[in-house]
Amino acid sequence: MPLTSPRRREPGRAVSAIGASVSSSPAISSSESHPASLAGTSSERIRERLFEETATSPRLTFTPGQRLVIERGPLAMVDAIFDRALNSSERVQVLVHLLGRPMTVAVDAAILRPAG
Repeated sequence: MPLTSPRRREPGRAVSAIGASVSSSPAISSSESHPASLAGTSSERIRERLFEETATSPRLTFTPGQRLVIERGPLAMVDAIFDRALNSSERVQVLVHLLGRPMTVAVDAAILRPAG
């Protein structure tokens, strides 16, 4: 069933086009009252792919006090100073000067580049 096809909602029951298309897969089992579950090999393949992606993605390393430039987003082209890495491996805290005062901002490390 295509994801764009309209589905009618029965009273007292939520229906989603995504759930309808997923439930037809042989690797997924579901019942009316329980969420769908993946077969063991399917979930293992997903975990392996996620691990491969995180292992091969470049890690940006900045040092506290390093001058940076924000390249994209609402703060594009704003100068920043690296403060610290956050719990998530992709997010960092930087210091920026906005509206006449210094502020700390959490941003995605991938949108930063060294200044200069």
